[in-house]
Amino acid sequence: MKPLLQSWTPTQLLWTIAASNVLVVIGFGVLSLPSRHRNFHLLLWCSFVTLIFGLVSSLVVERALQNGINSERWPDGLLAVPRKLAAHPVSAVLAGFLFIGVIAYVVFSSAHHFGGSWIFLWPLMILTRVQGYLRPKAKSDSLLQPLERPKSLQSEDWGAPPRPFTN
Repeated sequence: MKPLLQSWTPTQLLWTIAASNVLVVIGFGVLSLPSRHRNFHLLLWCSFVTLIFGLVSSLVVERALQNGINSERWPDGLLAVPRKLAAHPVSAVLAGFLFIGVIAYVVFSSAHHFGGSWIFLWPLMILTRVQGYLRPKAKSDSLLQPLERPKSLQSEDWGAPPRPFTN
């Protein structure tokens, strides 16, 4: 985990991921605008910088969240609120709306401009990955796991060994 992000809580990391996604949406949104604006080249350059900054920061902070959860650096009490948010039905509705937004953008955009669908697709991908990270690990059931190693198949009750064929 990056030294700057080591002292952050999971909730702070989630807010940073959300802010980074807003930057990505703004960057993709400006890139999908028609090129009729007077200062389009300046606008294009600014949106490109915003997009790159949002993408990189989103991925770095997402990796920090994943590493913190996998290394069990945070106690369960600190992860309770983010897990509750990730499991809330509103997050599933948001994912559904983002997916519908992708489909609607592709279908209704002029000349089927698929690049603008990243406005909806990138936040959808990040949302589903973060929900996967925050999903609590399944507790293994002790009844399903063997208590000791399986023994090799040997038995004294299998009968006599076969006799050689003699005439």
